Amino acid sequence: NSLSVDIENSGYKFKATGRALIFDGYTALYNNQVEDEDDDSSAKLPDIEKGDVFNTKELKPEQKFTKPPARFTEASLVKMMETKGIGRPSTTTATVTVLFNRKYIEKDKGKAIKSTELGRAAVDYLTKHFANIMDIGFTASMEDTLDDIEYMGKPWQQIIADFYGPFEKDLKQAMYSGDNAKIPDEESDEVCEKCGHKMVVRSG
Repeated sequence: NSLSVDIENSGYKFKATGRALIFDGYTALYNNQVEDEDDDSSAKLPDIEKGDVFNTKELKPEQKFTKPPARFTEASLVKMMETKGIGRPSTTTATVTVLFNRKYIEKDKGKAIKSTELGRAAVDYLTKHFANIMDIGFTASMEDTLDDIEYMGKPWQQIIADFYGPFEKDLKQAMYSGDNAKIPDEESDEVCEKCGHKMVVRSG
């Protein structure tokens, strides 16, 4: 029986959610099962009726933080792309490989993937100037459009024309904006033999 209990005391309201066991069922065989401690709804509460009065035995203040989502692995990234309709089975793995080769992403710990500073700078720049193209929906719809060209015989000239008009306008605005995906120079331990200053690693 799922329970949601509101308890009032001195003008303060407290809420508890959990379950009350009505019948053991198959759980009678699993009396040593481990509950997920992070899931408040899995807590087992006694059978409670409206109007019951409780005495406070102990008060434990706790602070909890929201956990960030787990990082992608290569496999989970490919699976997400397929779910969102980005790419096709023959291209998804190749796309991830390009991201590694161009130093936009790198391995973090074990199989996890994390973005590089260059990758974040590129995404920020592209999102600022080409927000419609950076949208997942655009990428998925373009995949379907390309399928229509290949399998349905739709004229590619009109599709390209419809795309390139707005794109050319955004491209010119980005080119003349004076903005770029600059990332800070990284000072190295190498000393220039001509000027004596430390050399820097520049990325663009």
